[in-house]
Parts: sequence; C-alpha cells; structure tokens
Amino acid sequence: MNHLHQAFSVRFTYTVFFTTQLFTKANSLLSDFFRQQSTNDARKKLLFVIDSGVMDAHPDLQAEIRTYFTQHTDIVDLIPELLIIPGGETAKNEPIFVEKIVDAVDKYGIDRHSYVVAIGGGSILDLVGYAAAISHRGIRHIRIPTTVLSQNDSGVGVKNGVNYRGRKIFWGLLCRPLRFLMTVLF
Repeated sequence: MNHLHQAFSVRFTYTVFFTTQLFTKANSLLSDFFRQQSTNDARKKLLFVIDSGVMDAHPDLQAEIRTYFTQHTDIVDLIPELLIIPGGETAKNEPIFVEKIVDAVDKYGIDRHSYVVAIGGGSILDLVGYAAAISHRGIRHIRIPTTVLSQNDSGVGVKNGVNYRGRKIFWGLLCRPLRFLMTVLF
C-alpha cells in the first residue's frame, strides 16, 4: 500500500497594543496602524460590532468612533452602521447574531482586505472572531476588550466560537486575529 505523509506548520506573530482613550484626536495609535497597513489596493473598510453593555456605559462611543474616522477618511472607510449586540452568553447562544454579522459583511462588501472590529467583553470578541473567520475564509479582525477577563483571555487569545445545541463553544475554531490585535483600556 502506497501512501504520502505530509506535514506543515505555520508560524505567526501579532502585536498587542495597550492604550487609553482610543478614539480621541490625540491618540494616533489606530490611525497610524491603518496608515502602515495601507497599500495602493482597494480601500479598506471597517465594520464595528459593539457590546450593548459597553454602549450603555459609554453612550457617546458611536459618536466618538464616527468623529475619529471622519478625521481619517484618507486611510479607511467606516461602515455607517455600527452593529450593537447584547453581550454575555446571549451573544454566543443566539445564531441570529452570527448571521447579523455575516449579513453586514455581505451587505457592505467587507472583504479579506477590510476589518471587522469588536468592542466588548469576551463573548462579543469570541462571536465576532468566529463570524470574521468564517466569512471569506477569514477577514482581518481587531479585538478591543473592555473587561478585565477579556483583556486576559479572548483579547489576546486565538479561540473563537459560539454555543450551539446547548453546548459551550460547540462551533468554533482557533484563528489568530488577522494582522492586528489591540487591547484598549477605556
């Protein structure tokens, strides 16, 4: 009996940035990053998915994001709809939220050169990472954890997934953030 044995390994690295007040004019971390990633290719688009609990705690966040990217229209195109999704296990228990993100990816033409940005606790980061990984075989995503647990777990890790049939992280995969990972302390 003939057979062929194959093996491969993939090495990757990514940077974790720590900052505060990410969307203020004085903080150029994010705009500098996108400038470094800029090429002559198609414009990069940004789709934001935000934990509703974060929105409750920071009611001006959407306006801050829009203002920030209004000042940086030379580097990226902000998708006008910022998706707000309930955090906690609800985010990972309801398949409708994966579909909502994938639908937005399709509707707004988010491709492998664009970014999906998640702001929230670990459940939101897991959910968005999963949706980004299964769309177009992997869309770049940026994680902005807002809880201490997510800063130490999903914010710097590579696991992504959602609950299915009552089982925790039944649908999931290990996938590094494509290109960039950021930890932000508000």
